[in-house]
Formats: sequence, C-alpha cells, structure tokens
Amino acid sequence: DAGWPLPGYPAPMRTVIPLLSLVALAACHKKEDPSQPADLVFINGVIHVDIDTTATALAANGGVIVALDADAESMTKGAGEVVDLDGAHAFAGFQDAHTHLIPGSFVLDRLLIRGATSMDRIIEQVEDYAAETPDEPWLVAYGWLANDMLPNNPRGIDLDAVTGGRPALLVDASGHNALVNSRALELAGIDVNTPDPAGGIIARDEISGEPTGLLQENALSLVSEVAMADYDNDVIGAGVPGTLDDFSAAGLTGIADVMASPGFNVARPEIYADLEAAGELPLRIHYYVPIFTLDDVAVADSLRGTYDGELVRFAGGKLWVDGSASSGEAWISEPAADDPSYYGSHYFDVAQLAEIISEAEALSVPLKLHCQGDAAIKAALDAFEQVAGPGGILDQQHTLEHLSLVDPVDLARIADLGLVASIQPIHAVLAAAGSLPEVWGEERFEASNDFRAIVDAGIPIAMGTDWPVWPTGDPIVNIWGGPRAPHPITASEGVWGYSEGTARSVGRDDLGRLDVGYQVDLGVYNADLTTIDPADITNFTPTQMWVAGRQVR
Repeated sequence: DAGWPLPGYPAPMRTVIPLLSLVALAACHKKEDPSQPADLVFINGVIHVDIDTTATALAANGGVIVALDADAESMTKGAGEVVDLDGAHAFAGFQDAHTHLIPGSFVLDRLLIRGATSMDRIIEQVEDYAAETPDEPWLVAYGWLANDMLPNNPRGIDLDAVTGGRPALLVDASGHNALVNSRALELAGIDVNTPDPAGGIIARDEISGEPTGLLQENALSLVSEVAMADYDNDVIGAGVPGTLDDFSAAGLTGIADVMASPGFNVARPEIYADLEAAGELPLRIHYYVPIFTLDDVAVADSLRGTYDGELVRFAGGKLWVDGSASSGEAWISEPAADDPSYYGSHYFDVAQLAEIISEAEALSVPLKLHCQGDAAIKAALDAFEQVAGPGGILDQQHTLEHLSLVDPVDLARIADLGLVASIQPIHAVLAAAGSLPEVWGEERFEASNDFRAIVDAGIPIAMGTDWPVWPTGDPIVNIWGGPRAPHPITASEGVWGYSEGTARSVGRDDLGRLDVGYQVDLGVYNADLTTIDPADITNFTPTQMWVAGRQVR
C-alpha cells in the first residue's frame, strides 16, 4: 500500500459524465468557423488524418484540431503560428502501448548486466559495482538472460562472497526472475519454511530445501517490497526525465506505463505529476498500477483523478495471468516439449480472474492482462465471458498483452469481446534465438506470434516495445519489425497500431488521428512511413514533435 493519495495531492474523485457533457463533447468534434483565426495552422504538408486519408492543411485552437484542408488554410490570417511543412508528412503521434518506464529507469540507473549468461561474470561485475557504490543500500542490477542461465540453476547466494553483507537484487532482462543473496533473503524473511507464493517459485537446494537465491515470477514480491522501501521518489525517479527525453527524441508523443513488473510494485504516479507541474513532461503518460490481488482493484480505483493533469492520466490496472515465455514460464495447454510434466506457471485460475474482472468492471477500471501462453489466453477469455454474460458486452476497454501463442479458435472470442491485442513485433523477430523452440517444440513455436492472424480476425492492435525488456522505445524499429516477423503485418498496420490502436487501448477517443476534434499530437517525417520500403524505414527520424498543440522537439 503506497498510501494513496500522497500528501499534497487532491483526494481522488470518480468522473461521471452526464448526458449534456457528452453532447458538449460531441460538439467539439465539429468544424469551427473558418473565417476565425486559429492558434496554430500547418500548411503545405501531407497530413495523415488516419491510415487511409490525407489532408494538406490543419488548423487548431487550444491544442485541438478545428479544421482541415481549405478550411484550415483560410484560417492562417491572424493565426498565432503557421508551420510550413514544405511537403513533409505529419502522422498522429506514436504512443508506445507497453512500457515499464519508472521501474526501468530505476534499474538502468544501477548496475547494467544486460546479456549476462555466466554466474562467474555476474559475480565479477557485482564485486566491482559494490566497490564503486559503498552508499547504495541495495546492490540492484538488471539484464541477465534467464533462457541461458536458468538451465544451469544459478544461485543468488553465490553473491555473498562479494556483497559485503549488503542485500543484492539482480533482475533478469524479462523482469520475471531475480537472483538475490543471503542478506536479501534474510531481510525478506525467506527461509526453508517459506512456501512458494501463488504464481511464484522459490528455488531450493534439492537436498536441504534451503532457498538458493533464485526467485521466479510472483516470488519477486517477497523481496521487492523490502528493497523498494529503502528508496524515496527522488532516487526512484532520478532517471525518468532522461528516459522521457530519449522516448520523445525517438518519436513518441505518449506511452502506456506499467509501473511494475511481476511481483515488483513501483507505482509512483506522483513522479509524473511533479514533472508535469514543473513543465518538464515532453509526452503523455497513461499509467497502469499492478493488480496482484482482488483488493488491488480498489487500490487502483482510488488513484482515479488523484494525479491526473493534461498529460498524465490514470489508465487502469495491470495483472499477470502467466509467466514469461522467454524463460519457459508461459502457461500452455499442452506440456513443454522438453519436459512432459511442465505446463508453465500462472498467477490466477479462471474463477479468480473472473472475480478481478468483475470488480474492475464494477469500479470502471480498465485492465491490461499479461497473457503469453495459449492456456493463459483461454483462461482470460473464459473469465471475460463469465463477466460479460450472454450479451458479451464489457463496459471497459480491456487489453490482452503479448498473445505469444493463440489457439486459432480463440481469435473470434477476442474479437467478439472487443479486446485490444497489445503486441511487440520486434520481440518476435528475435524469438528464435531464445529457448522457446526447445520449450514449445518446433511446430508450436512456428505457430507463435501470429500477428497476421490477429489483424485478419478484426482484432485492433496496439503496438509497444515492453521497454526495457526491449532496449529502446524507438517506434520506428518496432514498425520495421512488423514486416519481418514470422507472421508479418505491414508497416501501415504498425503505424495504425502505434496511433489509433494504442489510443483505443488507453481509452482515448481524442488521440490517434489528425481529424477535427482530436488533439494536436503529431510527428513530422520526411517520408510516408506507410508506403516506403520497410527496409528503409529506420533511416527516418522525426523532424518535429508536437504534443497537446505545443512543439516539444
């Protein structure tokens, strides 16, 4: 419990939109009188109103688009600012549908061991880091590769020799596994008698039963809560401005930020609220807080409106249905190819999921559900259908994350429930280099990451990177990955997923297009990203970035 709201912030309030307000909202999507001047006019460009429609000019007042084409051009006289695009292409702002910006910024400010595959090498790096940072309360590191190291049963307690009595917490690249030393186990109260938490595994010595210092999935929560208590917001948020600047430079006008990883709660939305208040936020934040238990839904609801501003908004809750595919923990319907007794791991059963979804619907809390294996996806759909009832109607816009292995019969169920599929094509491009072919078997692996089938089933996609699991938030790299995935989507579909798709997933009907009534969130490029050869797309970066009608780059 983070003690919401924190001192100095207003108490939360539920937003209720009466009918007259909805009428007023609809009215704002109408064109203004073109004889009136505009605050801002873009001319002489190719303005991508949506994925199929273009305009030559755009006019806006108060950061909202009020006219297009000739109507917009007629509003240049007396306009506050006129931007000559000189033939360049303006696209609705790209928004990353899946990041972990606050926890990622925190761990990347500590010891980076990205790509580490050897315990001996990790011990050397931790020893050096411990000598360099004598005042750090915890030795925190990020980036070791679980798919290479887990088969060798790494032992976090082997770090004891170099940590000098300080606790150590080393999170793997997926965020689903951690190595901890004996001092960390002691502070967390983990010993031979500690049971595995629901959805988590405490690795143990086969003979003594003592914990070896490897924690998987929800077992991370046993240590992370103790560790994060030693850091205040100034330390946790120190790296956030730099990351935001990197994301903005890469071409993002917004992100969906999951302020947690499995068993690791770093929900500090006040960090973003403070940056916005200081005028230091270059993009929009739609933040999600973790849902580890049924009670967490009410905790999430209590945040509604508390830290919201023009650029910062509460967007919902995130829960993990299963584990990470990259470490073989995705929940699958048929046993693993390399272990006929293993089906992966999961945090909840169908009944528990239905309880959480029902509560979320009652409290108007949209959910993101991490679902990688086909069994996890089926369980989530079963739960959604129980809550939706015979009519199949859900009140909130919920999203399924990853969908690495979808049974084709479930595609229609996803579409009928109106769920958004949040995907990361660039992950699929490199998946063959990991352990999944061995864990799932060739036939099942070849059927995985079928984004083509998802799009063809009429399921809206939202595009994201899962940063820092993927090391850059650059949307162009991910759009480039779409046509190169084993079951490819087009660059144009990727652009839609980064604009309209993500806007839908975060519940925004005023973002994702450059049409009348929409916000002026856009990026300017010297090429049509929807038609150029995908091989050339990474040659282009935005020349201008605008958020809420203000130029940020």
